[in-house]
Amino acid sequence: YENAVECHKQLALRKIDHATLVTSAVHMVRAARCFRRQGLMITPAPCYHRATELPVGIDPLLPSADAARGVQDAYHEWIGLLWYWFSDRI
Repeated sequence: YENAVECHKQLALRKIDHATLVTSAVHMVRAARCFRRQGLMITPAPCYHRATELPVGIDPLLPSADAARGVQDAYHEWIGLLWYWFSDRI
C-alpha cells in the first residue's frame, strides 16, 4: 500500500498515469488493487511463479513441508486482502 501511495505521488509529478507493475505472482492481486485504488492504470507483470509444472502421481497429494508453506502463503495473502479491504486500502 505504501509503495502504491509513494509511486503515485512520483508518477503524478511526471503526469504518468499508467505503469507496469512487477511483483511476485503471489502478491499481484493485492498489489494491483492498491495501485488501482491510487488511480493508476497498471499492466500486471507477475514474476516468480511457483506452479511451473503439473506433477503426476501420488506424491503431490501427500502432506509435505512445501505444501504447508504454500498454504501459509495463501492464508497470508487472503488475510492481507481482507485487512486491506477493511482498512480501505483496496
